[in-house]
Amino acid sequence: MANKTSPHILNTSANLLGFCLFVITSLRIADLTATHIIDELTSVIAVLLTISCILSFISIRIRVPRKKITF
Repeated sequence: MANKTSPHILNTSANLLGFCLFVITSLRIADLTATHIIDELTSVIAVLLTISCILSFISIRIRVPRKKITF
């Protein structure tokens, strides 16, 4: 059974990833060379959010058998 927070993390990280890619694209289209640090920071954040999306998806899809606790 999946964790209850995994879908929320997946949705949020996917939305933030889209926003980061929008920022990167906007900076490239505007050809702003002074924002080189912002471009690099946004790229690093996009990679971390991609990893978060992948791990959340794996967490949702994995099936772990429940352990029976006996006293």
